[in-house]
Amino acid sequence: MITFVTALFQFCENRTYTTTLDYLRYFEPLAESGLLFHVFLDERLYDLYVEHIGIRDNIHLTLMKWQDLPFYAECLDIPLPPIRNIDKDTTEFMILMNSKTEFAKRAIEANVFKSTHFAWIDFGIRKIISNEATIDYLKNYDIQESGLYMPAIHLQSPVTFVAVCWRFCGGFFIGDSESILKFHSVYEQYFLDIVTYCNILPWEVNMWAYFEQQGYFKPIVYYADHNDSMLLAPCNSGI
Repeated sequence: MITFVTALFQFCENRTYTTTLDYLRYFEPLAESGLLFHVFLDERLYDLYVEHIGIRDNIHLTLMKWQDLPFYAECLDIPLPPIRNIDKDTTEFMILMNSKTEFAKRAIEANVFKSTHFAWIDFGIRKIISNEATIDYLKNYDIQESGLYMPAIHLQSPVTFVAVCWRFCGGFFIGDSESILKFHSVYEQYFLDIVTYCNILPWEVNMWAYFEQQGYFKPIVYYADHNDSMLLAPCNSGI
């Protein structure tokens, strides 16, 4: 059994190209699919979430504040990468992206659905899904293997933090609880030291690529892109 972990937070900046309502609309078909979700939700969005998604037996909600995110206070004053989308790639966004393993860890610790495996999935992932059968694929996951499976776009190459690095797709990973907790422990051990030393707060995909390059973790990589292929992990023995 798999618990899918995701999060939705309200940004302070004006993100008119993808609004909170857009994200809720993207999530609705996933909520209706019956997949088991542990959703970490900005407490300010609770009423809006309930209005559009409702309270469902297959979704466990954990309400949070921005200040509850790991590294929040420590990262507020760290400069952002010079080559980025100014409107989108803000300090809050970078902190949220680099909190994915923390959300997964908390879901594993709670384990409300008694799962052996967990998957991070971006709240708005439906935006890149073009085939309705992909959601059925997720519903039929029958994963038995251990290990951390991560979709990647490019081969390994030297990692910098000045621009986004698309070694990994970023929006999805899946694995057994032990493998994910080991991945999170890498964040706990190295993240703050790295961003403080480099004096740049980068995207999570840059951090993942750097961790891999340094040998801090070794995910099982399958090649994909920002489309349905990202969700077609080879560990699924049920298809």
